Parts: sequence; structure tokens; C-alpha cells
Amino acid sequence: MCFDAPSWYELVVEGRKIAGSAQTRQKGVILQHGSILQDIDIDELFDMFIYKNERLKLKMKEAFVEKAVAINDISDEHITISQMEEAFEKGFKKGLNIELKPLELTEVQLAEVEELTEKYRSDEWMFRK
Repeated sequence: MCFDAPSWYELVVEGRKIAGSAQTRQKGVILQHGSILQDIDIDELFDMFIYKNERLKLKMKEAFVEKAVAINDISDEHITISQMEEAFEKGFKKGLNIELKPLELTEVQLAEVEELTEKYRSDEWMFRK
């Protein structure tokens, strides 16, 4: 999990990691990926994983809560996805001194997205060994 432990260069609030991300810039192209938890249901998150026993699961949950935090857990007001998107856009424009252009997918690309969505949502993919 990218929220397991913060590195020196990552965003930390009150000692807990608020963002997990990575980026690279090559040949004039920026690749950024990561996550900022808007909200989190700890029980639901840890129910997604298989543990040897309940004691280990509880230990992992407790460690996670000490190391990671969602933005709405520390904000005085509820932050929406739209607000987060706007903040990212402004931050990238200002921080990198760039203009962003909207990407419009072609019909072929949209069909490929749908195909990949179906593939990765399937039980066959999710429960493969």
C-alpha cells in the first residue's frame, strides 16, 4: 500500500501520510499518479485483504490509522472531489508553469476503456491465482 510509510518528500499532516504519489518528467511529458484519500472506511479497506488471522488484521489496521489519514478527517470543512480537482489543476498550472488541455477520447478509445473496465471487474480477473 502506498500509504504504508511516508518518505521524506511526501505530504504528511500531523505525522500521518495524506498522499501517496509518484511522478516522472521525460521528453517534455509529465506522468503523475497517486492518491489522496478524500474519505476512508478503514473496516471496508481492510476487509479487501486476506490475513492469516484476525489478530494480524487488527494489528495492520491499527498501524495504518497511525500512519495515514484522509483529507476530510483533518479538514474543518468537507472537501469535495470537484474542489480537489480544481486545486490540483491550479497547483499544476502554477507549480509547473504550464497550461493544461482537456483530453477528449475518441469512440475507439472509449470502447477500449469499456472493454478494459469489463476485463478488470470480472471475477475471473479479480480471483485469478
